[in-house]
Order: sequence, then C-alpha cells, then structure tokens
Amino acid sequence: MLKFMILLCFSLAQAKEFNEFELLKLAQESSSSLDQAQADLIENQLSRSLLMEKFGTEAFASSSYAETNERAIIQFQPIFTPIQQNQIGLKKQFGHGVSLSTSVGTDQRSTSSPFIGKIHQATTTTMQLGFQVDLWKDFLGALSKAEIKASELNDEKAKLESKIQEKNVLLRVRKLYWNLVANRESQKISEALLETAKKQSLETQRRFQNSIAEADELARSKAQISQREGNLIYLNYQRELLLKQLKNLIPSLSQEEIEITNYDVTRSIDQVKTCNTLIASQKKAPLDYTFYDDVIYFLEKIKVEKQKQNEAYSDVDVKLVGQVKATGVSSQQKGDKYYRGTYESSVNDIFDTNRTGYNVGLQVNIPIGDAKNNSEELKKKLTEKRIEAQIKNLDSQLVSHHQQIVKSILLLSQVSEAQKNTSEQLQKRLASVQSKYRQARAGITDLIIDQDALLQSELNSIDIKLQILNTLFDYLSIYTETPCEFNRI
Repeated sequence: MLKFMILLCFSLAQAKEFNEFELLKLAQESSSSLDQAQADLIENQLSRSLLMEKFGTEAFASSSYAETNERAIIQFQPIFTPIQQNQIGLKKQFGHGVSLSTSVGTDQRSTSSPFIGKIHQATTTTMQLGFQVDLWKDFLGALSKAEIKASELNDEKAKLESKIQEKNVLLRVRKLYWNLVANRESQKISEALLETAKKQSLETQRRFQNSIAEADELARSKAQISQREGNLIYLNYQRELLLKQLKNLIPSLSQEEIEITNYDVTRSIDQVKTCNTLIASQKKAPLDYTFYDDVIYFLEKIKVEKQKQNEAYSDVDVKLVGQVKATGVSSQQKGDKYYRGTYESSVNDIFDTNRTGYNVGLQVNIPIGDAKNNSEELKKKLTEKRIEAQIKNLDSQLVSHHQQIVKSILLLSQVSEAQKNTSEQLQKRLASVQSKYRQARAGITDLIIDQDALLQSELNSIDIKLQILNTLFDYLSIYTETPCEFNRI
C-alpha cells in the first residue's frame, strides 16, 4: 500500500497541467488531424497547379554531336561526319484553344568524298513558328476555360472545407476538454461521498460495539465504501478513455501525464446558456453562421463547368495546324571541290534572301460508333449524381441540424431544470434523514439509500449539462461562425 501511495504521488508530481487555451494551442501546433486537413488543401492546390502547368510557357533545348568511321554503301554517297545539331525554342498553350511554338535550330556537318570534294562545316539554320488552333471542341478556349474555371471553384471550395475541418478539430479538442472537466466534477462528488461513507462506517462500527447498531447495518456501511470506490474506479476508467482520444488528436501529449486545470464551470454554463438562447432565437437555419452554404454554391458552379467538359467528350476534334519556316544555308566554295560554311553566313542567308516558306493543314478526328457517346452519358450521370448527393446532404444538414438541435437543447434544458429541482428536494430529504439518524430514529440503510439517490441525482445533473454542451459542440461543427462568447476561441 505504501509503495502504491509513493508511485501515485510521483505520478501526480510529474503530471502537467493544461487549460483549454493551452490544449488548443498545442492542437494547432501538432494535431495530426490538422496536418491532414492542410494536406488535403495542398493536394487540391497541387491538382490545380498541375492543370495550369500545361498553360505555362516552356523553354526547350537540345544539342547533339555525332562522328562515325562508317563506309558508304554506294561509292558516290557521301558520309557526313562529324555532325553537330542544336535547337532552342519556346512553346506555350493558351487558354483559348491556341498553342504556339517558336524555335531556332542549326545543323552543321562535314564530309570528304572524291566525287563531290570536301565539305567543311556546312551549316543550315532554321527559324520556325508553329501554331495549332482548335476549331471545334475547344473553339475559342471553351473547353479549357471550363476546366480552368472548375479548378478555380474547386480551389475556393477546398479552402472553405479546410477552414471547416480546422475549426472542427479544435471543437473536438474543446469537447474532450469539457468531458474531462465533467469527469473531474463527478469524481469530486464521489470522493466527498466516499469520505462521508468512511466516517459513517466508523460511526456504525462504534454503535455496533456499543450494541446500538446491528451487524447488517455495519455490513451495509462497509458495502457503501466499496460501492463508492468502485464508482471512482469507473470514473477513472472513463477519464483514461477521454485522455486516449485527446492524445490521439494531439500526438505531442502521448507521453505526458495530463491534469485539467483553470476552468470556471459557472461562467461557462452562463456562456452556454447565452449561446443556446441565441441559437434558439433563429427561426430559420442561420446561413450567416456557416461556410457550408458557400460550399454548396461552389458545388453548383463546379457541376456546371464539369458538365461543359462532359458534353464535349464525344465531339468531333478539328484542329488547324501550320508552320512558318525560314531556312538559311552556308556552304561557300573556297577552292576546287572545297566548300566551307559558318553559322553567321547561314543566318545572313535567311535575312539577305527570302528563304521563308509555310505549310498549313487540318486535323480531324471523328469518333465512330456509340462507345464515346455512351461514355459521355455515363460521365454526365456520374457528375450529376455525385455532386447532387453532396449538395443534398449539406442542404439537409444545414436545415435539420439547426431544427433538431434547437429542439434537443430546449428539451435538455428542461430536463436539467427538473434535475436541479430533484437534487434540491433530495438534499432536503437527506438533511432530514441525517437528523433522524443522529437521533437513532433512522437506520444506516435509510441514510445510505438517500445518499445514493442524491449522488445519482447530482451525477445525472452533470451528465445532462454535459449533453447540452456536447449538443452545442455538434451544432458549432456545422455553424462554426455562431457569434457567441462560448464560440470565440
């Protein structure tokens, strides 16, 4: 027993005390649930960033050098070696169904042949501008704009959902904190009544030794001590379950012994009553107090943009493609069967002489059969059903959540008031029975019955208040912006 007391004292000495605000601060710094909410937001931002990548400007470049000692299959066919090729350019896809590319490339090669002579670094420089214009599916960027718009709307929706998730994580921390407070208050009542039971047992023992009390009364008083101790053990078990949930939410507390401190039950109850009064005064669902109506708005807009994309899925794909190209060649004769080229001369050949040409073409893809049409219909139905399900679910929550919780809070408040009256009457009865017990006009069994009734009534009172508080937290998980003092964290 002494060893147990020493260990208990050591454990209490090592326990860290936390108030509500300190726990919330820790949750903001290290909650795995908050990390997940932020990861979901980043994942959505990544999806948008990946989409916008294809509309960015991209530079490209390449360079190669090749040299060979191979022999020509036909004697008069020259083998060019070495060959130096370079290219640099830019390309960009616009959000209007148009893509452009521009590049400059050089090809410099040499050869030596008895039939054509010696060519040293013959140089070809090519400047080109390419384009592609969508003439049907993405005409004037209709499809691209819908894709970008859906991405922008989804990004805004994700920001709201992340904000809601973060507030809900903090509400879960607060809910656990106040459940621990209720548990502590229940323990205080049970501890006080345990001390009373011990004193009564000693008194009954004295009476039994003086032949005033019977053996069954002594046994009943001792049984009451065991009952009170069992109740305290069960409350400690409930406390450990709550602490486990709290540590799961805030991993940095996983190795800590935690004590809840600095709470003002009376002040908080007054704040809860004020908050409940505000909620009950709202005849209709107060959409100003929630972000979910904005989420619904974005979902409806996203559905429109998604369906625009779906409707183009089986369309004919028609593209106008073309290229404007200017090519300059430098292979100037320097002697009998000897030619030499330079980069500068090949560029001069472009600008000094009209070496420009172009090509234009039309690309057409026409789906044949019903496969794509069937896929398009399925995509439309999937988008419709999936987004509509989300909208209906949120819409229903907004209305039913408000209506049902207002009713629940009202009923629980009435139960709390009735329980308060019950405890007051039981307190009066217990005082009377205690007086009779001291005068030996009532037995220990009668006294214990009334003490148990008052204990259960006071514990019920705490449970009812906790239910009111938990119901309020459930309300605030949807109506996160409710403007009452209890919600200003």
